[in-house]
Amino acid sequence: MKYNDNGTYRDIYVKSFDTLPVGTEVDYDGDTVPTGWTEIPDIQPDVYSTTEQRIGTWIDGKPIYRKILNPTVSGTGYISYQHGISNFSHIVKAYGYFLRNEGTISWQVINRGASDAETAYGFDICDITSSVYHLLVGTSFTNVKNCYVILEYTKTTD
Repeated sequence: MKYNDNGTYRDIYVKSFDTLPVGTEVDYDGDTVPTGWTEIPDIQPDVYSTTEQRIGTWIDGKPIYRKILNPTVSGTGYISYQHGISNFSHIVKAYGYFLRNEGTISWQVINRGASDAETAYGFDICDITSSVYHLLVGTSFTNVKNCYVILEYTKTTD
């Protein structure tokens, strides 16, 4: 069901049995959703952005957010980066990709999970805290051109 929010049409859920015909528009003053209706939250599950986006709900009812980070990888080893997420609480998912350009273009997955015997080929996101995240970059990855880290998380304020 759509309601008219001063010229902008927004989706709403019906809380009780709806007897209105399909396609009915409900006028709305922009302040109070009509009795028996609830506004659909602004959730963007398929949006990938460098600004924080709400993408869903965690098992405890808290909103899940997603943010794309684009760190400059200029070395190997254990490297710290600021994620810039205010009120960070709980990581839901961390993943990403990087471009390794050594003659041919090769997109590779972060969290390669290399064993101790293969640390040269490891590229992992690790130790995500309230203000930073760390990349563990193996010694074979000295020519990383682009890196995208995708963090999905909850916040302490929700």
